[in-house]
Amino acid sequence: MSQITDNSALSHISDKDGLLEVLEQAYGLLWLVPVNTETPNGHAISTARKQLLKHLDKEGQRRGIEYARAVIWAFDRARTVINKARG
Repeated sequence: MSQITDNSALSHISDKDGLLEVLEQAYGLLWLVPVNTETPNGHAISTARKQLLKHLDKEGQRRGIEYARAVIWAFDRARTVINKARG
């Protein structure tokens, strides 16, 4: 499992497991976004990814990406079901 180190800027948070899960999820969602760092939005996404990576190990990155893929799959599936129901 990923670790938030004691010297981390986030070390004062009491629910480290919950915070870590949110960081993993945020990383996963940002990882799936295509980035052009020449644009302000792309640069901001790239910067956010780098900041999140400071707190995640490879396993945390993997969990975050899996979470993001599952969220996207669920939204796509829900859209398909809704569209079929509408006829």
